Amino acid sequence: ETLRKYPGLPFLNRECTLDYKVPESELVIRKGTQLVLPIYGFSMDEKYFPEPERYVPERFAEATKNYDEKAYYPFGEGPSICI
Repeated sequence: ETLRKYPGLPFLNRECTLDYKVPESELVIRKGTQLVLPIYGFSMDEKYFPEPERYVPERFAEATKNYDEKAYYPFGEGPSICI
């Protein structure tokens, strides 16, 4: 929960390696496009974490898991992930 509320990095930079059409959209992200993933923004968005301003360690307990795993990057993402 501490890493959700106070992430080590506020964002991640990535480069698109293949052309990608966003589902249900006309948007195509072209190969070579630089992307920014707003880690802090995800972690404080009620869409992904109910009551994001509250410090609730129990939200990560298996029995009471209450968050969207696709929006949680405590140690980065990809081949250079910290752990």
